[in-house]
Amino acid sequence: MTGWLKSHFPNSFIDIEVQKGYSRPDIIVDNVAIEIKGPTSKQDLESIYGKCHRYLQEYPSLIVVLFNVKVSEDRYQDWESGIKQHFPDVVILRKEQSFR
Repeated sequence: MTGWLKSHFPNSFIDIEVQKGYSRPDIIVDNVAIEIKGPTSKQDLESIYGKCHRYLQEYPSLIVVLFNVKVSEDRYQDWESGIKQHFPDVVILRKEQSFR
């Protein structure tokens, strides 16, 4: 994955799972933290609230990538509304099929 990112963002700092303070996002591209979950369960969604709080103390931007969300659509919509309310600048990307 870092090879693809470095080839598409050659002038960017890219690293994986770097500990900074109490945060350790899956991927860092410059000052953007990226958290990846999949398949995504109810517990995974709940854990993202705390990660948003921690990561945004260390990084100015956060992208959350969700694969194969395994919760009801109502629960997902409630979760997404809560994230947008408390962390309006967090970008959420959702993909239902995993890469093969």
